[in-house]
Amino acid sequence: MVVSTTTSRVEYNGNGSTTTFAYTFRIFADGDLKVYVVSSAGVATLKTISTHYTVSGAGDASGGNVVMGSAPASGETLVIERSVAYTQSTDYVESDSFSAETHETALDRNAMLTQQNQRDIARSMRLSKGTADSVSVELPAPVASHFIKWNADADALESAIGTADQVTVSDFMATVLDDTTQAAAQTTLGLGTGDSPQFTAVNVGHASDTTVTRARAGDLNVEGNIVYRAGGTDVAVADGGTGASSLTDGGVLLGSGTGAITAMAVLTDGQFLVGDGSGDPVAESGATARTSLGLGTGDSPTFTAVTAGQVDVTAQGDVRFQDSAGGQYAAFQAPETIASSHTYTWPSSLPASSKFMQSTDAGVLTWESIATPASADTVTKTAAYTVVAGDDQKTILASAASADYELALTAAATLGDGWTCTIKKSDATKFMITINPNGSETIDGLLTLKLRQEHASVTLICDGSNFHIRHHSNVAVEGNCLDNSAMLVDQYSHLTRTGLGGGNQRLIDRFGEQTAGSPSARYTMSVESNGGISGKDKWFKALITTADASPGATEGAQIVQNCIGNNGVQLMGTDGLWENAVLSVDIIAHADSASSISFPATAALGVWTFDGTDRQYIEDVTIAADGVWQRVSIVIPEDSVANIVPGTTGQWVGFQLSIYAGSSRDTASGAWVNANSYSGSNTSENWTDATNNFLGFTNAKLQPGQLATPYIARSYAEELDICKYYAEKLSYDTNGFQLVSVGGFSANNAVQTNVTYEEKRAVPAITSSAAGTFEMNAYGPGSTDATSLGYNEPGKTNFRFTAEYGGTAYTQEEAGQIRRDGTDDTYIFINADI
Repeated sequence: MVVSTTTSRVEYNGNGSTTTFAYTFRIFADGDLKVYVVSSAGVATLKTISTHYTVSGAGDASGGNVVMGSAPASGETLVIERSVAYTQSTDYVESDSFSAETHETALDRNAMLTQQNQRDIARSMRLSKGTADSVSVELPAPVASHFIKWNADADALESAIGTADQVTVSDFMATVLDDTTQAAAQTTLGLGTGDSPQFTAVNVGHASDTTVTRARAGDLNVEGNIVYRAGGTDVAVADGGTGASSLTDGGVLLGSGTGAITAMAVLTDGQFLVGDGSGDPVAESGATARTSLGLGTGDSPTFTAVTAGQVDVTAQGDVRFQDSAGGQYAAFQAPETIASSHTYTWPSSLPASSKFMQSTDAGVLTWESIATPASADTVTKTAAYTVVAGDDQKTILASAASADYELALTAAATLGDGWTCTIKKSDATKFMITINPNGSETIDGLLTLKLRQEHASVTLICDGSNFHIRHHSNVAVEGNCLDNSAMLVDQYSHLTRTGLGGGNQRLIDRFGEQTAGSPSARYTMSVESNGGISGKDKWFKALITTADASPGATEGAQIVQNCIGNNGVQLMGTDGLWENAVLSVDIIAHADSASSISFPATAALGVWTFDGTDRQYIEDVTIAADGVWQRVSIVIPEDSVANIVPGTTGQWVGFQLSIYAGSSRDTASGAWVNANSYSGSNTSENWTDATNNFLGFTNAKLQPGQLATPYIARSYAEELDICKYYAEKLSYDTNGFQLVSVGGFSANNAVQTNVTYEEKRAVPAITSSAAGTFEMNAYGPGSTDATSLGYNEPGKTNFRFTAEYGGTAYTQEEAGQIRRDGTDDTYIFINADI
């Protein structure tokens, strides 16, 4: 193999990350390299093979790699050079065969050594080619602190002392020049810290500039002016001093003639100096200081204006407004005892004439009209009537004994700002009183109000453009068509609530999931006891575990509750058709960082009817912020088609909260449609677009009317009784062998018993825990676990429960029991929910 390159050294700049560096020349062994890391200051450090680096590629003509244990830092340089040992290891044996490879390797080694020497010679100091051979570069013997220079004939080197430009220095200066520190040189010159050089004067900057001389012992003159030293003579006032030897810490300095300044004692907290125009000022505070300033209790300071963020008048004092002469005044004074602190907010504008000031319960003052006393405070109406200006301050008793009728409000501009009237339904019939504003005018945003219960009333006030509700009672039926809205009852806890989304499943009493299509989104449903509205209220949570950002057109999912027809009847008018209703709910939502949903966001609420007309209404609500509870509501308008017939089996009203809806499973927000198969609106969010999104709700309320009244939860016992009409879980877990029921052996290996429960809305489906969780027991043979169960002849109040065993025979007709087996989780579930 030949040595085809003269390169025997490579360099690389470090970057703090690269550890593998190539060398491009041949070596015989890993040890034929030397590796140096050169610091930014030029200090080269030889590294040790195996400890600091490894080598690959020995013997390869193109070289190999050096792999560093740690990467050279930025600013450092890595040097790799060939360093073959200066030895000859090839042994030629007399009369032995002559190996060309061995001989060529020896020649390659000599070539490498030659390159190695040439590299080192090229990096050394050398004489130029034109220098005579007689010039010697032999170094003279070393002498401390000397340098090397050419001799006078320029043909040899010699040791010399002096400067590099051949200036000869004295022996004394040589002793200065050989000092290695400033302190040593100062000591040699007699200017060290232990020396005392003397000068008549010192000129600073220039001979004609500032001159410093000795004034007297311990003091200096600068241009003829004495500079005082610390601890020396007291500096006179004329020279910028105080003339005093000491001052009081924190004391105020007072002038005392021209020769000195005296110090007052330290002022106490709240004191300040008050002068009298002749003598020394004095320190005053409190009443004395206020009197000196003319602000004492007997003084009457006058101000053009006073601006303050807050003025406190203490101890039942008063605020007085004097007349122009200053003799009489009108004052405001607080009562002797105030139940709680409060603030009154003044109106923002001047009033029209004939107005008085009135306060709201929040302390906001408003200008109100002074009503002219009515000739009669109460009037009675039994048929359609237009409410006029003369009804101001009156109560209209409206009786609808035989038919619905309307009370039409005169235009707000005609009635005027401040006009008010109370309207009350005075009869107990089913007929309604409808209150309609004029044209497009509204009552707190509503186009109509309906009074449907006896004693239902509303007090209206006009602002000149529209009407507002000052007070109402039973404008809508206070009842809630929905059950278990506060999530108190959970008899379905034995069901799996994870991986949901592929079918319809009951989730908790009265609420379930309903899906369509073949959705891929999945979620976990849970009843949460923490994080509710008050931090502890129970709420229902749908947490997305498998996202679907682009659901199929026919896919959809929502949380639902179906109310029996008798619940929904209260939503119908006297004509049997859907009247106004309000659906309200406390809602919370969260969008994960991977979600495309941003807040404010939308969710879809809705209702549907199963009554032969199958109508549906969906409307978006706005969720203002991520992870914050808020109460939302929609007003569901009248519908001329939907109706629920009282007592009709198979008719009900449904509630829904949308999770997502595909393009053929959505509908327009805010309109009745001829179907009950929509999962959401076409403008509501897809809450399954990212994992960890969640949608939660509680306190759902569906009520007649147009005003959402506060949600009032029923007690747990009340809700449980209602829920048992739909489903009931009989749990047997209070002791080791709790009795289920008593019966007899109808066959050699079967016990039949009768199990009763609360009456259900329909014939239920019966399920239970596994057969082995039940035990058959008889006095003679003892007890054994059941191997199969039967739920026979189910009715609305009971069913025949059979437990069978395939082993040792029992005596037919013998009395027997079915009971819980030991510590098993044993239950029977009776389900007649819609």
